[in-house]
Amino acid sequence: MTAWAQSLIRISNYEVETLQKRLAEIGARRADAEMRLAVLDAEAEAERDRARADASAAMMLGAYLNGWKERKGAAEADLVT
Repeated sequence: MTAWAQSLIRISNYEVETLQKRLAEIGARRADAEMRLAVLDAEAEAERDRARADASAAMMLGAYLNGWKERKGAAEADLVT
């Protein structure tokens, strides 16, 4: 095999490795965003349960849910990008 053919193989192998790393990073970011969404949903459900049992928590639930919607929107945006 000629030197230029070996160089092309090395370059293509490097490009494949680079793309594999990028794909792995994207997969990790997606898994992280999905985990954040699951945690946010669980936290919101816990706050709703708490609000049912505690009148003072019920008064603050609306403010909590507004912040929750913003955090959830940011996590969902991470899934799209």
